[in-house]
Amino acid sequence: KEKPKAEFYIPSVVDELLKSGKIDLRVLRSDSQWHGVTYPEDKDRVQAAVAKIVEQGFYRKGLWG
Repeated sequence: KEKPKAEFYIPSVVDELLKSGKIDLRVLRSDSQWHGVTYPEDKDRVQAAVAKIVEQGFYRKGLWG
C-alpha cells in the first residue's frame, strides 16, 4: 500500500545493502554545514544557504540546470 507521507529511512536501507554484500560504503568527513529540507517551511532557508554558497564560489551558478 502506498504511503505518500511515509519516511524513507536511508540508514536502514544502507545497512541492509551492506549486510547483503551488494554495496561497499566509504564515509567522507567534511567541515561543511549540512542543510536539509524536511518540511516545506525549510525550503526558503535552504535556498538562501545554497545561494550564499554559490556566491562564495564553492558551487557554480546554474549547478542544477
